[in-house]
Amino acid sequence: MNEKAQIVDLQSIGHSSGIITVAESGRDFPFSVQRAYFLHGLTERSKRGAHGHVKLRQLMIAVSGSFRVSLTGVQGTEVFRLSEPTQGLLIPPMTWRDIDEFTNSAVCMVLASDRYDEADYIRNYSDFLDRLKSEN
Repeated sequence: MNEKAQIVDLQSIGHSSGIITVAESGRDFPFSVQRAYFLHGLTERSKRGAHGHVKLRQLMIAVSGSFRVSLTGVQGTEVFRLSEPTQGLLIPPMTWRDIDEFTNSAVCMVLASDRYDEADYIRNYSDFLDRLKSEN
């Protein structure tokens, strides 16, 4: 299960009245959406994430504004700047995430493979690293 975090391009269709951007399960990301949520009302000082998931997969999209996502997993640590609503960041299981450097208008949408389950969270970074090491 050595999936890699990656940016995926989402289909956008322009029209004289605006643009529609579509994220489709099976085409743009490899899971069915069981939960969707938005982070908003964020400031430049906001810090989100600071956890990993055992099984959960996510597609994270900057619907408005921009922010930085630092991911640590089997591939090491990678940093992404999300700023285009036409791109999503695919986050595999066993990936720690830290999200910061939000612009004032930032809205982060997350599509998740499962419903909320506290047992799937790893909230201590040392515990996360120990588990990551033991699984690989």
